[in-house]
Amino acid sequence: MNHDGNLVSSLGVKLYVEGFNAIPTSNIKHMENDAFYNTKWEQCQFGCHTPSYRRIGPSSSYDVALNEVEKKSKLLAGLIDGIYTEGFAQPRNIGLGIERTAEGLGLLGEDSFNQVGAENLVVFDGVAALFKKAMETDYASIINPIAQCVSTVVSSYINLIPKEILEKAIRSEALRISGEVNTTFILSAAQLGILSPPNPATLSQAQSLLSGTSGKIIGKRIGVKVTEAVVSIIVYKISVKILKSPDLNRKVKRTFSSLRKAGKGKLATVLLLLLKGNGTLGYAAKSSRKLQQDCPRLWRLMRYDLKGIDMMLFLVSGYLEEYIDRIKLMETDPMMFISLMNALSKSGKTSEIFLPKKI
Repeated sequence: MNHDGNLVSSLGVKLYVEGFNAIPTSNIKHMENDAFYNTKWEQCQFGCHTPSYRRIGPSSSYDVALNEVEKKSKLLAGLIDGIYTEGFAQPRNIGLGIERTAEGLGLLGEDSFNQVGAENLVVFDGVAALFKKAMETDYASIINPIAQCVSTVVSSYINLIPKEILEKAIRSEALRISGEVNTTFILSAAQLGILSPPNPATLSQAQSLLSGTSGKIIGKRIGVKVTEAVVSIIVYKISVKILKSPDLNRKVKRTFSSLRKAGKGKLATVLLLLLKGNGTLGYAAKSSRKLQQDCPRLWRLMRYDLKGIDMMLFLVSGYLEEYIDRIKLMETDPMMFISLMNALSKSGKTSEIFLPKKI
């Protein structure tokens, strides 16, 4: 298969694969580079279309798009976020709250609640403590369920990348990651089962490899333990980058602002607020169900092994969308996944195999 790495980078794997699969039945060229469409536009004198006419274009989540606006103007980003929250997000969340309330969750007593399904049992048993912990700890700390959610998704993806691709990226110095590494974060994540447990010596060696300060690699292969340490550092760096995003922090604080007072109450009180107040629980469950459908193994890890952190995904899904799309592609069509990663590498975008452009 011949794939355009630049289009993979621009569109993301989900949209690219959808467009690529549609080529045999399409009567137009909907997947070409900018130069192709600009040339067609210059040749067209009838005003019937623009360079974007019937062309697949890159998509972006609200979170990521707002983050780009914030880089240029924090005032404008705040204004847009306020309008979005009041005019769209809040009414939608209330609707989700009504939807979940209609299912009878928690409103007819614990016995009735326990009869509505496995998802609601997890909600009943753990969501109050989960939200309380998320509200009371630093978002960028691995003890926070939000940080665990982000790290688990990123780790699941990075560990799917064939080691040959990882080694090639390191040897060619196409993947460079510098800066300090919080070993406590990495070791704690390993204790939770999110990462393979590295030792400090291999972490130091891996950090030297990624920063390009270790010189040429000697030997045919990088050791397994060093490779695991490299993966740990990559996961840590990406996770912290997401968790320290100003827009994410604003979104989390806004979501939790109406729940903080109830966070110290009894389980039933918290559930009632979540269900009737602003639909947070419904929104969280909807995001979790989508993950269960797209990446069932990842969902099971987050739901059962990591005690329900899938319920935090709705807060960070905009930043993790490309990772989840890639995990799904690797599980359903590994040959296509490998082909697209090779296309990125051939287009000089090797680093985007590990750090998608959108974040």
